[in-house]
Order: sequence, then structure tokens, then C-alpha cells
Amino acid sequence: MEKQLAIILGEEGGFPVSNLAPLRMMASLDVMYRSVLAGLAGVQLDMLQAILTKWSMTPAYERADSYQLVFSLSWLYACVCVDEDEGEEAFSELSSSLRIEHLLDDMVVGSVEHWISRYADALYKKIDLFWRADHVSLRMDHAEEIVGSLNEQDRPTDDRLAIASNRWNEVLERRFFTLPENFHAAVQSPSDLEAEISELSRAYDDMQILSGRSESPLVQDFVRLDSAMVLRAHRASTLAEVT
Repeated sequence: MEKQLAIILGEEGGFPVSNLAPLRMMASLDVMYRSVLAGLAGVQLDMLQAILTKWSMTPAYERADSYQLVFSLSWLYACVCVDEDEGEEAFSELSSSLRIEHLLDDMVVGSVEHWISRYADALYKKIDLFWRADHVSLRMDHAEEIVGSLNEQDRPTDDRLAIASNRWNEVLERRFFTLPENFHAAVQSPSDLEAEISELSRAYDDMQILSGRSESPLVQDFVRLDSAMVLRAHRASTLAEVT
């Protein structure tokens, strides 16, 4: 799982860049949790927190890979409020788990890979479930917007639109993955959720077009989001093929 984990924590994982920081923060919290259980405390724990926070917030153009980070020792000592002597002692012990790629005077170029990948399997599963649940929540909200925007009084009554109206009712009756009570099932099968939302969207479009209404901003926004969301929905199966 190490390679898959590196991918989802990097820009190549298919996530919008703005969504990467929360995933890296979740990975950082997992490292902190396991470190506390292993007995890490005091200044070293504070240093670890500062280093991982900086890593989680570092943009791609400042990193060579998913795990690299650059920081100054002066910055680190200031973050944990220690003098140079105390800081050097604490960092020398902590750095045994931080791969140092380059050390020049005050500047450190290192990698948090050892900390992150040590429990790669468990962490990958946690992040994947977090992403799925977050994704499903967002998409269910979109589905409710589509359904709610075409209520009874808005539906066309012209006989020539009867087919489209009947199809809309049939689609509503078949809803499963977009219903809140089936949230867990949608998390387990995001591709089925996407298929159901696409069907809702098409039925909605048919009603709008046949009634002579221009396409609403709601559906336009939905269409713009759709390609990115579908990419994310299939991310897990794609990563499963990575060896």
C-alpha cells in the first residue's frame, strides 16, 4: 500500500490541490497518535507536531515528492519555544526517524516518508474511507438539489411531456444510493452513486428542455463538477491496480 498512499497524498492522486492538505493532516494526526502510544512526549512530540503540520501545508512546487519538506532549525526551535542547546538535543533524537536528505547550516531538507509509510496499510484504508464518506456526502447534497428543484408545481402538465414526466417519476422510484438512509452502501460503491446521479441529471434535463426552459445554473454547475467527481469516484479502483 506504500505506493498507493504516496499517490493519494500527492497531486497525481486526482484530488484538487485544495483538498490535499486535509488528507495530509489526517496522515499527520495518525502519526502523532501512534507516536504518543509509543511513548513520545515533551519537546520531541512538539517538534514532531510542528514538522508534520508544515509538511501537510507545503504546496507541491516547494516539494520534490509527496513526502519532502524543507525547514530551518531556527523555525523549529521557535515553534516549540526552546533554546538552541535544548533544541539540538531533542532534534538529534527525533531526526533518527526523519530521513535527512540535506543539512546545510540552519536549513534541513528531509522526508517524513518513514513516519507516514510505517503503517501504510492502515493509514491508506483510513484516508480512503474518509475520502469516500466526504465524497458521498457532497454528492448526495447535489442529488437533493436536483430533486428539490423540480417539485410538483414546477412540473409541466402538457400531454406531450407525459413521457418525460413519467420517466422522472420512475427515476425517483428507483433511487437507492442517493437516499440518506443508504449512505453506507454509497460509500462502499461510489461508482453506483455516480450512475444514479447521472440518471437523475438526465431526467431533469429532459424535463427542462421539453418544457422550453433554459438550463438552470444548478444543472450547469452540476455538469461542470461531474467530470472531476467521476474521476474521484473511480480513484480507488484505479489505485488498486498500482503495483
